[in-house]
Amino acid sequence: MAFHHGTETKRVTGGSVAVETVDGAIIGIVGTAPIGPLNELTLCQTKKDFAKFGTILNQGFTLPDAFDVI
Repeated sequence: MAFHHGTETKRVTGGSVAVETVDGAIIGIVGTAPIGPLNELTLCQTKKDFAKFGTILNQGFTLPDAFDVI
C-alpha cells in the first residue's frame, strides 16, 4: 500500500469554472524534550512554537530531532 506524503493539488476541469483543491495533512508527535510544558497537548505551527521544546539536536531528546526533519 502506498502512502501520500506532502500536499497534492488537483485541478478539476469539469463544469463552467476550473476548481483547484489542495489536500493536506495534520501530524501528531509524542516525545521527550529538555524544556517545555509537561503532559499538555501543544499546538505548534511555526518554528518559534517548536523552539519551546529546545533546539539542540542529537542529545537524546526526541522532539527537537523530530521537528528538525519536518
